[in-house]
Amino acid sequence: MDPFVSQLAELCRRNPTGAKWVFVPSHALGHTLGERLALDGTNWANLRFTTPADIAVQMAAPRLVDLGVNPCPDGIGPALIMRLLVELPSTTARYFRPLAEQPNMADALWSTVRELRMAGLKAPDLRRDAFDNVDKYRELQALLSSYEEHLASNQLADNAAVFEAAIEDPNWCPIAEGDTTLELPGLLPTPLERRFLDLLPGTRVPAERLELPGAELPRRNLSQNFSSCL
Repeated sequence: MDPFVSQLAELCRRNPTGAKWVFVPSHALGHTLGERLALDGTNWANLRFTTPADIAVQMAAPRLVDLGVNPCPDGIGPALIMRLLVELPSTTARYFRPLAEQPNMADALWSTVRELRMAGLKAPDLRRDAFDNVDKYRELQALLSSYEEHLASNQLADNAAVFEAAIEDPNWCPIAEGDTTLELPGLLPTPLERRFLDLLPGTRVPAERLELPGAELPRRNLSQNFSSCL
């Protein structure tokens, strides 16, 4: 049996009634783990498989509602980013705009903006020395700034804003001090998710994982530094 699944089964045997929160990257994976436990003979599993975003939404919702802030509509990211790109002054839009008609450019730009946001970076945080092209730096910074202004002026919250609100006001956290929390090995949260997870209450239990002699961890496991470039 997988060491992590065996660990979950043992936790359920030792503490059948206590709440145990297991952070996974998707609900589908949580369902799969639950099925494995049941098929392997764990007849009582008081486990709550959840994603970091699920808990963040529960914690941030009261604050955002009080402020009159609504969640960003699903699926509009690429289209919104291209609209904001076209609206940038021609003196600034010299790197990405000439490539706007390239396939998947909207998705690539949206992915970059989203990743920068989930790294906790704002437009002023972008450093000129991180870019080999000054036009690329200026246009991406202007695009990120325009996106931030769009969120503020329309009272919208994207995923990053939800996590930031949850971090600022943790009073609505559903996890109690006496609960147990675990993270699926290889969860790889973004820096903003990592800050959020580190602030949560509960007793943290290190996840057991399969050790492969001689195998090296991927670079993404060794650092929480987050960068994205096109």
